Amino acid sequence: MIRQATAFLVLVLCCASPALAQHWCLTTSFESNSGWAGNMFDIEPKRDLDLTRWQINTSGTDLVTVEIYWREGGYLGYENDPSAWTLLGSATTQGQGRDYPTSINVGDLIVYEGRTYGIYVHLASYSVGVRQLRWVGGEPTVFENDDLKLTTGVGMRFPAFSGEPFENEMWSGTVCYEDPRPHIEVDGFCPGRLALTWDRCAPDRWAGVCYARNRGRYIVLEPCWGVELGLGTDHLQLVRTFDTGPEGQGRLFIRVPPEECGGYVQIIVIGSPCETSNVVQLPQ
Repeated sequence: MIRQATAFLVLVLCCASPALAQHWCLTTSFESNSGWAGNMFDIEPKRDLDLTRWQINTSGTDLVTVEIYWREGGYLGYENDPSAWTLLGSATTQGQGRDYPTSINVGDLIVYEGRTYGIYVHLASYSVGVRQLRWVGGEPTVFENDDLKLTTGVGMRFPAFSGEPFENEMWSGTVCYEDPRPHIEVDGFCPGRLALTWDRCAPDRWAGVCYARNRGRYIVLEPCWGVELGLGTDHLQLVRTFDTGPEGQGRLFIRVPPEECGGYVQIIVIGSPCETSNVVQLPQ
C-alpha cells in the first residue's frame, strides 16, 4: 500500500473548461499487390494509448468478418500458437473493395509506453478468389509518428494460426487510437509554485496525487487492488486526496521544495475501476 506521508504539495482547486477526447491514426499503405487471410505485425507505443478502431484493405465489397488478436511481447515465434494470443474482438461490416479503407470497430485495447505488442488481423470470412485481406509485398517496413511505431511482419493463411507464414508481407491498413486515461500536465518552475492540471477523469470522484523520485511499475493495494502505477519506490508517497470535480477536470497549484524537483507525479482516481493518469516529471 502507498504510505501516507507529510505532503510537500500545497493544493488549491479551481475550475477548468471541458475538453474533448482526441483521436489519431497511423496508416501504412492502401496500395496492395497481393493478399491472403491475415497479417501479423508489431506495434510499440511511445505513450500510453487506447486502440479504438482499425481500417483494413479487403478485396471484395460484400460483408466481411474480421478478428483482431493481440499479445504482449511481439508476434515473432508465436505465429502458429493461438494459446499465446488474446482475441480483442470481431466485427462484420461492408467491405469497401481493393485499396479502399474498410472500417473495423474493434477496440478498447490499452497499450503502454515502452512495451511491444503483436497484432494479428485475421479475415475470418476469407474465401479463395472472393474475399482476401490485401497486403503489400516487400521488406519489413517501419511506420511511425509521435505516438506509435508499427513494424510490418508476415502474411497469414486460412484458417487462423495455420500454415507457414508468408515472410515480409506488409499489412495494408490503419490503426486508430486515443488517450486512454486521465491526463495531467505540469507548468512552472521548480523549486517554487507549479500548476498541475488534469482532465478526462471520471467526474466527482476522489483522487490522489502520487509522487516518487523515480519511474517504475508499482502495484497498488487497497482501495485499488492490482492497479499499476508508473512510479518507482524511491520516496513513493500518496501526497494528498482531492475531488475530480463535476467535469472531471481541474487545476492544482503546487509548491515544491528543492529536494523534490525532478521527481515524478501521477494521479490515481478511485472508482470501479480505478484509473491512473500519465506520469509527468517535475522540472529540475
